[in-house]
Amino acid sequence: MHGALRPTGLALVMALFIGATCPARAGVVWNEALGGDLSSDPLAPTVIGFSSGANVVSGSLSQPGGDLRDFLTFTLGPDQFLTGLVLDALVADGAGFQGINAGSASFVPDADTAANFLGLEFVDGTLVGADMLPALASGLFGSTGFSVPLGPGTYTYVIQEVTPGQASAYQLSFQVVPEPRVAGCLCLPVIASIVCRRIRSVRTR
Repeated sequence: MHGALRPTGLALVMALFIGATCPARAGVVWNEALGGDLSSDPLAPTVIGFSSGANVVSGSLSQPGGDLRDFLTFTLGPDQFLTGLVLDALVADGAGFQGINAGSASFVPDADTAANFLGLEFVDGTLVGADMLPALASGLFGSTGFSVPLGPGTYTYVIQEVTPGQASAYQLSFQVVPEPRVAGCLCLPVIASIVCRRIRSVRTR
């Protein structure tokens, strides 16, 4: 079998690429059109469960209607990390404001509460398709800042409309990945199946 991988070598190569072979999970975790409005109460955000992959949240705000803010809270488990936060879509004439803070409750973003946030950022149509997490992490507008990826814990996210008379709609993707050890465990059945088929193929040559 000169030039061919031995079964043990193949298993090692497959193990090194476990992350690449694991399919992304998650999907739409909240759609206001189907699940109802996200909470507008900073002390009682809507609780949303996140899993590995792109956790998609979509909603709308209307300043004339009094729906100025959406608050949601999520928990990253011991082996989970938030690696990105992509603005998939935004329908708005002006800018909005978004922020993230630690804990299961939040605050109304303003100059007096800025230091309670890990990150704050103005958001408009120029950011569609962009990962907003690095900007949020940089500590703008008096927020404290944080390191990327964002590690395990409970967090609350706020989306706020700031343009008078403006209605807007948005879609966000919270990109969550497991710690590498967990990713490997999730994919072990797939890896084992591939390796076993390769071993049988080599032995029959």
